[in-house]
Amino acid sequence: MTKSFTALAIVKLREEGKLGLDDPVQKYLPELKDPKYLTSDAPVLTIRHLLTHRRITAG
Repeated sequence: MTKSFTALAIVKLREEGKLGLDDPVQKYLPELKDPKYLTSDAPVLTIRHLLTHRRITAG
């Protein structure tokens, strides 16, 4: 259930204009400031990626 509550809180913050779903995760999690991506053309990890459990693909 914690995933549901976390998602609800994130959507609420988005509605309040405090964050965007397409904001890079590093903006809110400084621990991920310098991620190691598998390829040089990999897209930046976003909040939307984490919420939807989508695979990150290039392009």
